Amino acid sequence: MPTREVPPNPEELRIQVEELLERLMQNRETVRKHQEQSGQDDPVAIVTGRTAIDHAIDTTREMLTDLETAVKGGDPGSRFNTMCNGLSRLRSRVL
Repeated sequence: MPTREVPPNPEELRIQVEELLERLMQNRETVRKHQEQSGQDDPVAIVTGRTAIDHAIDTTREMLTDLETAVKGGDPGSRFNTMCNGLSRLRSRVL
């Protein structure tokens, strides 16, 4: 008989997302310094106007907002439902 997985605590997930956001912001600065020192440009930023890390930071901030709403017991809203179809498993675990 398979064991049933215990859903993660939304508060613990929120803490993990905050830590991830902090690491992403630190890494963004590290990458910027490296690019300045080496004289390299970010090819993604040249094409899109934003770096991949900037996009990851924005996405992580959105996840954090949604998790904070879930922890407070509020309605996550339609934005989470419509923009994050690929994260439906996360939504089901959080809610």
